[in-house]
Amino acid sequence: MKIGEIIQRVQTRYSSGEELGTAKLMRRYVYTKMLSVRATLVFNKINKKQFLSKWNYSTLSCIELVKADKNACPCLNLSECNCKIVLKSKYKLPKPLNKISGYIIDSVLSVDDTVQFSEKTYVGQKWSKYDKHTSKKPYFYIKDDYLYVSNTIKLKALSVTLMVFDPIGVLSYPSICGNEEEICPLYPMDIEFPIDEDLIDTLVELTVKELDPAYSTRPKENIEK
Repeated sequence: MKIGEIIQRVQTRYSSGEELGTAKLMRRYVYTKMLSVRATLVFNKINKKQFLSKWNYSTLSCIELVKADKNACPCLNLSECNCKIVLKSKYKLPKPLNKISGYIIDSVLSVDDTVQFSEKTYVGQKWSKYDKHTSKKPYFYIKDDYLYVSNTIKLKALSVTLMVFDPIGVLSYPSICGNEEEICPLYPMDIEFPIDEDLIDTLVELTVKELDPAYSTRPKENIEK
């Protein structure tokens, strides 16, 4: 369901069919509440190991990569240590939906889908060179909100599918191809809200309660059925 459609349902449920205040201001406010409710719903399902479909994810199709030195202090000349060059995203990833163990990432792929990167933690990747079975396989890890990939320095871009906190922010994330949407930009309210269909009713109800804590005590005749 589109963002604008869900917001309309929330507004109608809250106000018994009447628009609240200035539409533009109200939509923005409702949307911020929707984001926090969605984050809670997804967080709970993930950590209970309950199923979430691909509808909950967003894809950044053309993340630009740049070369980076694994030396954490570039002001120091550590050329003698033969520090390894890796690739990292040129820009920080959008604010994610986090689970207990970190980011919720479904896949990291080359833009032609021929190379898939496995996930490692920042600490875990330091020991990967000692694993004779996987030491040369491509992998990624996250550090300071940047995505790093190792065992390749030829790629210029990646495709990443992950759960982001604000799906509208995906529209403005820099692409190596430039902003092709400027010719025909997407209207934020027309974007599909990334959540499973069976969670939409719960999302609407909890968002209304966030807007009005007294909602559940209202007379039933004043609440949309």
